[in-house]
Amino acid sequence: MFAKKVSMTLIAGTAVVLLLLTGLQSKVGAQDQGGQSPAGAWITTATSQNPPDVPPIRGYTTFTQDGSVLASDDWLADGLGHGSWVRTGNRQFAVTIQGLFFGPDGTAVARGKNRATLTSDPSSGELSGRYVFESFDLATGAPLGGGTGTVRMTRIRVEPMP
Repeated sequence: MFAKKVSMTLIAGTAVVLLLLTGLQSKVGAQDQGGQSPAGAWITTATSQNPPDVPPIRGYTTFTQDGSVLASDDWLADGLGHGSWVRTGNRQFAVTIQGLFFGPDGTAVARGKNRATLTSDPSSGELSGRYVFESFDLATGAPLGGGTGTVRMTRIRVEPMP
């Protein structure tokens, strides 16, 4: 009789754990909220239009539920970007990210600011849009240059272990 109670308790406990895991997986899979939030991690590619001779910039962008953004890219002189996002319409978002640029000796020399408008594609789930980039001298705040271009983001999905 005791063994039967222990077995039933283990079965019930296993069922509860499976239900909790299933609920967690549903939340993770639904993190895009039907395209109404960019919250999550993304692989990002920015393509410069002006100036036209800049190679594509690749990186990662993470949007939090509370409106914060963290971004990194493959520019060697670029640090981590920090910023904010807001929903501006149906599947549309405005984003501002700022970061520091470092000289060869590792000293911060300039501040960069990216502003973007993004739209979530309902069929692919990708984010895409256009951006404006500006850079400023860190000491004086004087404009140093900038550019414009397009950006495309693909969500990083949870992958099962092999």
